[in-house]
Amino acid sequence: MRKIILSFISTLAVVGLLIGGLLWYVRGEGFSAREQPTWMERTMARNARRIATPAGAKALMNPRQQQTADMIAEADEHFVEHRGICHGIDGRGDHSDWQESLSQGS
Repeated sequence: MRKIILSFISTLAVVGLLIGGLLWYVRGEGFSAREQPTWMERTMARNARRIATPAGAKALMNPRQQQTADMIAEADEHFVEHRGICHGIDGRGDHSDWQESLSQGS
């Protein structure tokens, strides 16, 4: 029984040190918006992507490999009808009276 308790305490100590080290690093370096991420940011992003991506996702193919002119015209029409009011016709978001539109609920 004593051996189990000692191994449990040792495991907690190691986990505590790892978490403490991570917190110490983040507090000192922090996460940034720099052009080049730090090694910790790269490692965490890579692992998060690996965890979040389903196993079979790499084998999937885009069902629309070739986009026809009709498809592009339909997408343009959809954008103008549904997104153009806020984002502008050209997508730059130069909507001059956006605050007024939001207050009216549109």
